[in-house]
Amino acid sequence: MRHIRGKKALRVVSFLRSRFKVGHILKSIDLDQFQKYQRRYDDADPRPHGYSKYLDIRPWMADKLMHALYLGLDKSRPMKILDIGTGTGYFPYVCKYFGHEVVALDLDVVPMYNDLCEFLEIDRRTWRVEKYQKLPDLGLRFDLVTAFMIKFNQHYSKEQWATAEWRFMLEDLRTNQLNPNGRIFLGFNANLDGSFYDDELRRYFESIGARIWHNEVDIGGPKQSVLFDVCDRLLGVEGPNSHPNPY
Repeated sequence: MRHIRGKKALRVVSFLRSRFKVGHILKSIDLDQFQKYQRRYDDADPRPHGYSKYLDIRPWMADKLMHALYLGLDKSRPMKILDIGTGTGYFPYVCKYFGHEVVALDLDVVPMYNDLCEFLEIDRRTWRVEKYQKLPDLGLRFDLVTAFMIKFNQHYSKEQWATAEWRFMLEDLRTNQLNPNGRIFLGFNANLDGSFYDDELRRYFESIGARIWHNEVDIGGPKQSVLFDVCDRLLGVEGPNSHPNPY
């Protein structure tokens, strides 16, 4: 699609801004106290592939900040945000830093995640996402639903979600969780073959107006930002075709 280069440019800008601004986020955290968790869990599930890698807080907080900047959360009005599969709670923390109200969902089986979410004062609710099961009533409606590094679709097994499972989940979010004109932003992990979703699922996402780039699926997001337009003009490309927003 013609907007891909503009989207990539916006991603690069968000990346650079996040590396510059992450220090401001970290100053709001008691890093001396955080070292207690670094010592406690350093070898619990060792690097480079275990969850202890998330104790390297600067790069991982910068990564979550990059997503927040890309989504415009540093400049938007206060929003209600649901983060599914929150892990350490870094993304909700960034959202709270920018003045948003966040509810996070995840399991409570990883002690390090439990402790970090408590330390960062994240409103995390315990819930397992399952096929064809609605999310719980969380007591409020959301303007944005996010899920990064998605694992609940079982992408390493024959139980990987297909189009029907995703259609059910997105309809549940639209009907029971989102405010009118709410946004859903998904970041997929790779399958064993390096893909993020099959052709059928991609066509489904496109059919509901999603903007897709690499491993990310953005449903109901705004059309192009001013920076997006500027990047496209500088790169000599046209903006994407507009899609009706079904959400």
